Amino acid sequence: MTRILYGLSGEGSGHSSRSRQMARHLEYLGHDVRLASYDRGYRNLKDDFNVFEIEGLTIASSDNKVSNIRTVTQNVKRLKRG
Repeated sequence: MTRILYGLSGEGSGHSSRSRQMARHLEYLGHDVRLASYDRGYRNLKDDFNVFEIEGLTIASSDNKVSNIRTVTQNVKRLKRG
């Protein structure tokens, strides 16, 4: 049995939905799978898998448009806290 630490982005739900299928398949093959994520990725997977909650970067948006300045500002503030 191989021990696997599978890290994924917590931004949005796409990464976690695809990672859910990958983790299930790896467990089916007999591997010991641990996941690491933050924000929505952590929340989407924590009830079904052994997930470590980690700090991660996020994207700030408004009206479906990314705000580069807010993205940088918010992430710098988060890094200073960590």
